[in-house]
Amino acid sequence: MFSIEEAVKVIKQIARESGEIIMKHFYAQDFTEQTKATCADIVTQADLESDAHIREQIKKHFPQAGMITEEGKDILPQNPGKEEVWFCADPLDGTTNFSCGLPIFAVSIGILDSEHQPIGGCVYDPSRDEMFWAIKGKGAFLDAKGKTIQLHCRHKADLINCLVATGFHPDHVSNPDNNIKELSAVLPKVRCIRRCGSAALDLCYVGASRLDAYWENGPHIWDICAGWIIISEAGGVVTDYYGEPLTKQKLHENKIQLIAGSQENVTAISKLIESVRPRH
Repeated sequence: MFSIEEAVKVIKQIARESGEIIMKHFYAQDFTEQTKATCADIVTQADLESDAHIREQIKKHFPQAGMITEEGKDILPQNPGKEEVWFCADPLDGTTNFSCGLPIFAVSIGILDSEHQPIGGCVYDPSRDEMFWAIKGKGAFLDAKGKTIQLHCRHKADLINCLVATGFHPDHVSNPDNNIKELSAVLPKVRCIRRCGSAALDLCYVGASRLDAYWENGPHIWDICAGWIIISEAGGVVTDYYGEPLTKQKLHENKIQLIAGSQENVTAISKLIESVRPRH
């Protein structure tokens, strides 16, 4: 019988092992890259080796489960069939940072139920040896420096005092507008905006109260699956641009427009975004 508690223990170990693979390449300055869809969408040998390790270990420990990884070219089905759970992994989230020698990247492994809602996950930052993880109904936590601490989203009354983050989909090369309207609407209303380059870590930082909110147009399910449950279990919410749930249909069609943070901050940012990008 599937146990989410045991599954999270396993994926935490897998993520650490993938982190070791990545850091081996990082310390060797092995940043050779290949271009995928655009010049902003790249893959390195570290991505491929980490991906292969995750796929091998998931199949070994959970042979009946579904699996999607960034480099595996899998598609999240609308009707999963016999698979009761799905593992969604980004073997190296923040590849551009990694390829430039910037140590802001992570391994992200999340677990979805048959309705494509997250029930567990972990995000491992190998350069800082920080392990963020969560189990549905059990809370969100950070393992670091020999301690485990529970995470809680920060709640601020005024958006103007908030530090928020965003990201840019790789299609910004062909779609210059990408996130500019949203950025222009939000920037005057907050303390400042950060662009860290790893959606998984941005989400964890919201859960850990290092950031107050995060939004992005176009992340993939493997980018957000683990961070989604971490924020939810830290007392925050994850919605689309208009405050609506991320449904199975949206995830299947890969039409993800995401805002994450406390309910108050998500509502405030949603109103700002809708003012410049009305819902269709």
